[in-house]
Amino acid sequence: MEQIICRTGMPVHPDKAQAFSLIQCTPDSPVYEEMEEEYEQLAGRAKEMAQPVILMCFSKMEKKIASLKYPEGTPVLYVITSVGRKLTESSTGFFREGDYVKGLLMDAIADTCLFSLEEHVKGILREECRKRGFGISACLEAPSDISMDAQEVACRLTRAGEKAGICVTSGKMLDPVKSNCHLYILTSDQAMWKTDHDCRRCERRDCMFRNVQPVRLTIQKEGQEPTEAACRDGESLLESMLRAGVFVQSPCGGTGRCGKCKVRVLKGDVKAEGEQAFLSEEEMRQGIHLACKTFPLEECVISLDAKEGYEAVAEYAVTGEDKANSAPFAAGDTEESGRGLGIAIDIGTTTIALQLVERGRGESLYSCTVQNHQSAYGADVISRIQAANAGKGDELRRAVVKDLQEGIRMLLAGGKRQKEHIREMVIAGNTTMVHLLMGYSCETLGTAPFTAVTLDGIGMDAGEIVEDEGFRGCAAKIFPGISVYVGGDIVSGLLCCGFEKRVKPSLFIDLGTNGEVAIGNQERILAASTAAGPAFEGGNISCGMGSVPGAICHVRLKDKRIDELKTIGDENPCGLCGTGVIEMTAELLREGLLDETGLLDEDFFEKGFCVSEGPRGAITFTQKDVREVQLAKAAIRAGVETLMEAYGAGPEDLEHVYVAGGFGYRMDLEKAVFIGLLPEALKDKVKAVGNSSLGGAARCLREKDGLKTAENIRRVSAEVSLAESRKFQQAYVESMMLQES
Repeated sequence: MEQIICRTGMPVHPDKAQAFSLIQCTPDSPVYEEMEEEYEQLAGRAKEMAQPVILMCFSKMEKKIASLKYPEGTPVLYVITSVGRKLTESSTGFFREGDYVKGLLMDAIADTCLFSLEEHVKGILREECRKRGFGISACLEAPSDISMDAQEVACRLTRAGEKAGICVTSGKMLDPVKSNCHLYILTSDQAMWKTDHDCRRCERRDCMFRNVQPVRLTIQKEGQEPTEAACRDGESLLESMLRAGVFVQSPCGGTGRCGKCKVRVLKGDVKAEGEQAFLSEEEMRQGIHLACKTFPLEECVISLDAKEGYEAVAEYAVTGEDKANSAPFAAGDTEESGRGLGIAIDIGTTTIALQLVERGRGESLYSCTVQNHQSAYGADVISRIQAANAGKGDELRRAVVKDLQEGIRMLLAGGKRQKEHIREMVIAGNTTMVHLLMGYSCETLGTAPFTAVTLDGIGMDAGEIVEDEGFRGCAAKIFPGISVYVGGDIVSGLLCCGFEKRVKPSLFIDLGTNGEVAIGNQERILAASTAAGPAFEGGNISCGMGSVPGAICHVRLKDKRIDELKTIGDENPCGLCGTGVIEMTAELLREGLLDETGLLDEDFFEKGFCVSEGPRGAITFTQKDVREVQLAKAAIRAGVETLMEAYGAGPEDLEHVYVAGGFGYRMDLEKAVFIGLLPEALKDKVKAVGNSSLGGAARCLREKDGLKTAENIRRVSAEVSLAESRKFQQAYVESMMLQES
């Protein structure tokens, strides 16, 4: 039964401080004194003209404004408050007369009069709810919490037109303007009393009265203690978790384009924006959201997917010739007690690989990998540079330092050694990774003419770099780079492959998150970076993922259906890693389900080819995924052809083709050539060398003059700018075709 309450005649109280805040007039404003004089006159007139009214109706949630959270029939108290039409007309009159100062000020005073009714409302709420045995679980306001149609429903149920002349315009606004509408959700729990407006739910982020306190997040992850995080006003789940050191895969850097940062909300109300395209109906029912597009409205409990670590490569190939020519440390440099140990480190964009090496002898004692959690800020270096330049440089530095600390802990535990046994660390990484590790500004890395703070080798105390007093006095050396986008990891890779000894030219291709290509010998090397993107590591692929257990790494089709399928760790399929992506492309092409231009068969054009069923729905390979592969492979192929032409070498002139990186280490060469990633003429010269960046760092621990050799490689190297190359542009377009050409 609907029950209407109408109260009138309450006193209103204009508030000078509020009014001046609304018109942004401060004591140092040149018109402040004039405004003060006007206020004293207008405030009294406003009190006289006010026609305050409070209308309430105990009823139910109607179908047209119901939601999943507040379904039809939910007990509701509809409340409308107003200070009447005269106040609104007064300020409008001043504006018509051209007295904008008085019009502006009277409008603000009318607002404060309306605000002052809130205390009366709370008193009546308490009185009337107590009579009926109700508490209040939420206060809703249109349009931030509920549809604008709620104002029409409230006016009708409270009979606001009949009792106070209040109506709703065709634009669904209350008339007179100085009126408010709230819906209070009723509960039988009388101890619950949430009557205040929740600014966190409000869309008006520019409101000067906005007051939002951080809400607490409890983040759960299998096998770990829960982590607490405080989510500030306007922060997404992703942003607040990153600040707390909790990392979620986010290849697109939190822009909502990749759909990878999925989390499960176990408890608490959230507001999500623009995530539906990435979630299945089943996922939405399970409370799964994109962390970058989800904003908590109250304390929440969040669960993270336990699968995070990558099956990264910490292996590399070193030829017998290279070992024979190694210059060992002098006697006495290594101690039989095991104190002559070093740590080789490759800081990759996606993963960090570490190896415990016996200095001078070059014997590897233990290797391990950890994820580079900077990937939560984006899969590629451009995303990291943008994040650093947006004020998150320290967060990025702390992320990689934390990963290094964890990697070193795992390395020493696995190798059964202590910190005091380590004499030296040698670190290789691309220029951006080095800048972020050292806390250098990235301002000039992402804009022309693309300059670095330094490309020189860096030597300093390891304890300072990894922020661990246990390594104070241990030397740390960081590889020099060739350019902003051909960094120390490539110099280290060339060292690993022995380019300083090559008489005939060889080709070096690093197939990582960023693609780099180099060609040359001991006298001259040309190198270039090509924007291959993260597709080779599962990035920007609809069902792509890193090399984690459950990632599909091998696939074969027969009669246009899946015939063979293998996952990392032989676990249930969860998505496609880089090798799976290449094999899927090659198999679809071979079976005639994909043409040379990259167009999928019409049966799969809309929804993609179903590779397998996963725990969160079908794992598909889509038309968009094919385009991502085409872009990535075209960038590498065009880079190879451009450098070969610039060097003046053909396939017949090359001694070796070294393919580096975790993807290249596991790549099916036949299928890579089949889709045109590499020229057919180079196939028999290819050597997969694995993590050559780590291999070069380890070589520096094996040889006393390793870094000096690296400096010589850098000295004879020059960068070729592909962006300015017409040959590259032409080859890039031609290489988009999925065929050997």
